Amino acid sequence: MSDLIEATTGQRLATSALRAYGRWDEGKYEFGTAPTGQAIAVKRFTWVQAAVTTHGAFPLELSYFATAAADPHKLDDLVYLAALERQALDVLETMVMLALQGTAYVALPHPVVEVQKDTVQVVGEWIRQGGYPEDWALRVQQVIGAAFGRLKVWKDRLVEMQARLDPEHQQWGLAVPIQPIDPREPAP
Repeated sequence: MSDLIEATTGQRLATSALRAYGRWDEGKYEFGTAPTGQAIAVKRFTWVQAAVTTHGAFPLELSYFATAAADPHKLDDLVYLAALERQALDVLETMVMLALQGTAYVALPHPVVEVQKDTVQVVGEWIRQGGYPEDWALRVQQVIGAAFGRLKVWKDRLVEMQARLDPEHQQWGLAVPIQPIDPREPAP
């Protein structure tokens, strides 16, 4: 990635100047298991920034992350770790650069996940209370209806925001035009 970035203000920013925008965080390596069953160590880099959409002036909280997944047996190999972390930071810095140029990415809504989340919450409450109510079927229908109602509102808002799928970055969600983001401090 080029070490110079043009922001919406027309300034040319070095990648180090990106740190003047949003809130950056770097986690520690945490141990887990990959879907393949292999042990991994994962470090997460995050960036959070308030933004406002160009169309509809909807407030958004951009919350981006990138991860570096390492072989836990190589955590003493600093060259190996530096390469993995640089790769993760390149992705995150690209997302931040695009936000500074006026394009934010928002997660695609997942109806199944929304319905599952709400249903599990309601059933969990029933379990804590010692059983399900007599009108449980009606309540489940209401929970599902409410979840789809929220999804409809979100879909309408995405249309108003002029969200679109970006073929170059489909994995990041829907691209949304946003107003310029001001730095926390003057860029160097």
